[in-house]
Amino acid sequence: ITSMTAKLYTLLFVGSWVTGVFTGFLPCLMMYRLHFCSYNLIDHFYCDIPPLLKLSCSDTTVTEVVIFILSLLVLSSCFLLTLVSFLFIILSILKIPSASGRRKTFSTCSSHLMVVAIYYSAMISMYVRPTSSLSSQLNKGVSVLYTVIT
Repeated sequence: ITSMTAKLYTLLFVGSWVTGVFTGFLPCLMMYRLHFCSYNLIDHFYCDIPPLLKLSCSDTTVTEVVIFILSLLVLSSCFLLTLVSFLFIILSILKIPSASGRRKTFSTCSSHLMVVAIYYSAMISMYVRPTSSLSSQLNKGVSVLYTVIT
């Protein structure tokens, strides 16, 4: 039985590109509309949204809300898809007849599960919260978690 058809492949391909472009373009457009005053040194490792919002001398409330909603939608849907795929993997592992085979397979999957847990917890704590709730030093540490560690 083939579950991956050309139509499904095309749908997944187009859907992921449209989602990626939209979720990247909208925050860029909203950041472009902000005004930045004289101080323009970003207190971060790279040009990320929360440090840029702190530099703006405009009202960033609408931008923050839109970024919060986009982050919540994208991260929760990706996290849900990842959990569903892990559920299918675990159900497949449980069908392995030998205990040593199940143990080896769970051992292999557990490291991936740890990376996924670190990644999503860092991303959620970074983007699905008010911008000013974490210090810039803590923001830097969290960003290292999801960019370097994972």
